Amino acid sequence: MSNSTFSQSADKPILNQALDGRFKINRVLVNQFCRRIYLAQDLHRPGQPECIVYHLQVLPNSSTFEEAVRVLLIREVDLLAELGNHSQIPGILACFESDKGFFVVLESIPGITLGTDLQAKAGWSAEQVLQFLQEILELLSFVHAHGGVHGNITPNAIVRRADDGRLGLTDFGSILQIQESLIAASGQHVPYSETAQQGYQPLEQLQGLPCPASDVYAIGIIAIQALTGVQPAQLKIDLEAKKVVWHKHYHPKSTVERQLVKILDTMIEWDLSRRYRTAAEALTAIQEVASSPIPSAPMVTIAATVVQDAGQTATDPVLPKVVPAETAPRSTDVKPDYRLNSSPAGVRKLDYRFYVQRLLFSALSKPPVLIGAGGTAATLVLAMLGWALLSSVGWAGKVAGIWERFQQPEPDANAKEGYSFSEVTQQWRKNWQTGENAYRRAEEAFNLGKWAEASRLSQQMPPIPYWQDRGKTLSRLAIARAETDANQLLQSAYRYAYDRDFTTALRALKQIPQETSVSEVAQRKIKEYSEKQVIKAWVDLQRAFDRAQAQDFTQALTYLWQIPVGTPAHEIAQQKIAEYNQKQEQYIKFLLQSASDQAQQNNLQAALTLLEKAPKGTSLDSQVDATVAEYTQQLNQQADLQLQQATLQAATGDTAAIIAALEKVPMGTVAYVQARDKIAEYTQQTASPVAQQLAAQQTIASQDLNPGSQLREVM
Repeated sequence: MSNSTFSQSADKPILNQALDGRFKINRVLVNQFCRRIYLAQDLHRPGQPECIVYHLQVLPNSSTFEEAVRVLLIREVDLLAELGNHSQIPGILACFESDKGFFVVLESIPGITLGTDLQAKAGWSAEQVLQFLQEILELLSFVHAHGGVHGNITPNAIVRRADDGRLGLTDFGSILQIQESLIAASGQHVPYSETAQQGYQPLEQLQGLPCPASDVYAIGIIAIQALTGVQPAQLKIDLEAKKVVWHKHYHPKSTVERQLVKILDTMIEWDLSRRYRTAAEALTAIQEVASSPIPSAPMVTIAATVVQDAGQTATDPVLPKVVPAETAPRSTDVKPDYRLNSSPAGVRKLDYRFYVQRLLFSALSKPPVLIGAGGTAATLVLAMLGWALLSSVGWAGKVAGIWERFQQPEPDANAKEGYSFSEVTQQWRKNWQTGENAYRRAEEAFNLGKWAEASRLSQQMPPIPYWQDRGKTLSRLAIARAETDANQLLQSAYRYAYDRDFTTALRALKQIPQETSVSEVAQRKIKEYSEKQVIKAWVDLQRAFDRAQAQDFTQALTYLWQIPVGTPAHEIAQQKIAEYNQKQEQYIKFLLQSASDQAQQNNLQAALTLLEKAPKGTSLDSQVDATVAEYTQQLNQQADLQLQQATLQAATGDTAAIIAALEKVPMGTVAYVQARDKIAEYTQQTASPVAQQLAAQQTIASQDLNPGSQLREVM
């Protein structure tokens, strides 16, 4: 079985195949562990332009949360469609579902990615960086103003369009996050995204809490990369100062450069509470700097060459200013097609944000349910989906001061310049795994009903908000269950104490956790019942002495066995148990000998009567049982012989002798029942004529009380 979630055999799309009869797949752009993306042609649009198809494959065991994923996907498609009204953001062409999964189709923006641009020319001037920031932040402000978060900003997600040189924003991260959640739901490990590994994501985004400020961080890192030519992963992070160390790679000389450095420092603040909250705030700071005189410094880019190759004039390669979306409407010759779940168009107007929020809080309010061999929890996946996709349901406030809740790596004397992003990311992965393991242990204790242990473990989560919140939720549930059980245990203790069973009552009281509200009452009752337990132990010991004096060692031992461990009488009771067991065995041996004597005198009934007095539960039980079986067999044989002798005497006609013989058959044998029947039969035969006449009269009277011939005949 392949480890890859995406099979390379039957489910691999065939090139040149038209998905949904409209989108012809020409090339597979991405076929990684976490996602699959195709380059296709839209056969229904004039000129059959290229488009991008995102494929979310149907995974095994996904029915538990498939509807939730569908709701999330529709919500994201609605948001992308709304953002697609901007001329510099790809529009949604279609969104549909088939037996192979979900498909989202977006427009393709022809041009050169910023990643290619940075590789061709590193070390931009401050003026070029300011111009880039102003243009991209205006575009990103539009996204944030509509309640969106890009979540996947890299140089490759920014495209300089070939037709007009403007920047386009592509490859939004929301669909990728849904795909990663589907992979996690299948029970497989999801590696960190390429964006996270390259160093474009800040701490809160690594922790699953993306917000508009996360996009600001990514743009700031890209600007520093353009300014210095240094890759983000090569930059160091000063954990004590909570800053990205990059000043040694750039030395500002002019006022504009120093102002730019100050803005970039704020954009990439490692502590979220000190960073620009949205792109609009960062844009305001950029515009204040840009309003001052800036020397002319044309930005020569690869995009300018592309424009020239297209036959356009490019004597001045300085990029044009961004035209707002309101003044640059998108021309849409084919309306987007939404057919997920075959829902009518009106259904898409529902507030999906509400449903996602409800799923999120539902997932965080109860322990997850395991759904597969991988042990992946459906509610955990839903929670991760909610945290990743919703920045507007109140979670953004939780990340203020998030740094203080992050477990920092141990100080290293050799790391004078700070830690690399890779080291911090590795530490974060380690902390996340620690949180996952800690929560799993707490959840196992919860499922076993160990409320106190579950509460204690759930309060030991590492300082990661996601696991801390889940731990607090589980702790509250454990405490609530502990309160319920504690009250039940207390009531049980009361009932046992009423029946003078202080040992069982104390056992119930000692199970009540100290964290519960009835713990104080339980402690008082433990003291009270312990004293009563000691008193009852002395009473039982005295009762055992009394029964032993009466040679009733069985009852004496019963009292002794009730004396609990830990009481002063327990040690004496153990000594007496040994003594009485010995005396009891001596008594049984005496009964065995007496029974043997009776058996030798052919008095088997008397022997069995003696053996009935033998106590049970001793080492002589097997001997007593064997002797009883032997004497019972002999007694049955005697009874059968006596019954046969009585039958033989019947030929003599001496009824009295026959009855006398039958009466000698011993009680408790098989023949005894037959003997009783014979005695009744012979007794009736020997009844007097007068008795017979009276019996006849009784019979007639029972049949007919009216005078008649039968009555006159009898009279």
